[in-house]
Amino acid sequence: MNKFLLFTRTPWDEPPRARHQVAEALSSKGIVYFIEANKFGFPKIEIKKESENLYLITPFFPISYKVRFRLMVFNELFQYWLIKALKIKIKNITSSVLVNFDHTAYVIIKRLNLFSIYYCNDDHIRTHNIPVPFLTNYFNYCEKQVAQYSNFTVGTSIPLQKKLLKYNKCSYLIKLGAPSLGFSPMFHQHSNNKIRVALIGFISTNRIPINVLFEILEDEKMELNVFGSISDFLYDKLKHFKNFVYHGIKTGNDLYRIVNTMDIGIAPYNIEDVNIGGTPNKLWIYLALGKPVVVTELNAIKNWTFREKFVYKSKNNLNFKYLIQLAYSEDNKTLFELRVKYAEENSWRNRINELIKYIQQNKTDATTNPTA
Repeated sequence: MNKFLLFTRTPWDEPPRARHQVAEALSSKGIVYFIEANKFGFPKIEIKKESENLYLITPFFPISYKVRFRLMVFNELFQYWLIKALKIKIKNITSSVLVNFDHTAYVIIKRLNLFSIYYCNDDHIRTHNIPVPFLTNYFNYCEKQVAQYSNFTVGTSIPLQKKLLKYNKCSYLIKLGAPSLGFSPMFHQHSNNKIRVALIGFISTNRIPINVLFEILEDEKMELNVFGSISDFLYDKLKHFKNFVYHGIKTGNDLYRIVNTMDIGIAPYNIEDVNIGGTPNKLWIYLALGKPVVVTELNAIKNWTFREKFVYKSKNNLNFKYLIQLAYSEDNKTLFELRVKYAEENSWRNRINELIKYIQQNKTDATTNPTA
């Protein structure tokens, strides 16, 4: 059976992101070990079975992962230590395929010596957010090494693919996909009382245009439902509104079943805070549940086309509330069913089929032309 290692800097227990969804979809193709962000503690690793063919590996290390990956010496020490620990814990690890989401993991790529893929769904080198030039140089060095030493790379948007092609000629575009649900979503007849608006993600004033949230909450005919982590500062600003509902961090079907009861899904962004390669993963969650989506028109999705009344793009966020009202008024059961079907056609399962095709293709090329 196929075996996959997914290396990340991401905790497992958080709102679903690309690496979680890749892991879930890959588990239908073989055994998957999801290596999450290290927790603080004496060096060790724990393995827990999450579902059929899917195992969670939790490393413990004396430095928080949020600090560790920014400190070159400790980041490399962690990777050398983890390689040894993984070889002890996982039998026949050399037959695994490494799917790497960490742009700083060049030691893992070089020393673990597996067939490796760099899966890039974000522009990690965001110099406007890194005030220390040394860190910018270190991250650039790491990502270049990761891309060059991988057998191939994957970018989830055209800007990311173009960037990766500078380092590795085998760089492919695989867009984000819709999750597979553990139930059949149902169309909920709209209520005349409130428009139930869902917002999934990491909510902070840096990423989210707070004026959009205020516009929603100041309208008594709307209700804002937030799923995920939220900064204390923003929570204090919003908690006084009677039509603000905070559900905390939800994952998997616990998340999908509650969002299924909503009317609209939104993805507002401060454009200046989103890098050129960023695309909204939550958009596909909403579509999988048949919801119309209102989203800020990010650079990476300007040329994305959808069927009419599926996705409403706001160019400058000034008409965001109007688009929510428009999407609500135009929604119906037929559109709901079409959105669900469209999401199924663009599911993570289909995206992973693309990934498997590229793995097989590049493994064949490596066998037939080992000096390439």
